[in-house]
Parts: sequence; structure tokens; C-alpha cells
Amino acid sequence: MLIAAALVGLLTAYYFGVRPGMAAAGATALLFLVAMVAPHLAIFAYGAVGVGVGAVCVIGPKLRRKGTPAQVSFAARAGVAEVMRRYRKLKRAGKDAQNSGKRPTRRS
Repeated sequence: MLIAAALVGLLTAYYFGVRPGMAAAGATALLFLVAMVAPHLAIFAYGAVGVGVGAVCVIGPKLRRKGTPAQVSFAARAGVAEVMRRYRKLKRAGKDAQNSGKRPTRRS
């Protein structure tokens, strides 16, 4: 049962990262411990683990982490830089139009 909990943790860590994987492994181990202590609850514990693994297998590839935190922060900075560039461009177009008496046009 401990091996099954470790495999659930590894599967979750593969798709969502180490911390969620450790949490999933701990929760699975706890459910298996409950199944050992209270055998009448075992079928529910196994069903919960099975549904959880199925959900990770189906949803995991769609919600997979995009990269390391360094890559994510680089992408965020690049996105902010792009927004600022477009803002400055629109602001400059507005000033040019104000000076010439025309309405600003939107260019892409």
C-alpha cells in the first residue's frame, strides 16, 4: 500500500509539481491507513484513490505546469514589457493625433 501511495505521489508530481505530489502521496497513505484500521471503510478509500488517479490521468495533461518558476517569471516579465510597449505606442499615437487635430487610429 505504501508503494501505491508513492506511485500516486509520483504521478501527481509529474503533472503538477513536487509539493502537490507529496500532498497526494500523504493523503493516499492516510486513506490506506484508514482502510487498514477500519476494513468496512476500505472500499470507499480504494474508490477515492481510484477516482483521484483517474482524474489526474485525464485532467493532468491539460493542466500540466508550463515550466519552472524561473521560466514563468521570465514569461511574466516579457508579458508586462509587451503591455507597456503597446501602452506607450497608443499614448504616443494619442499625442500625435492631439497635436495634429485628428483622432487617434488604432494600429496593430
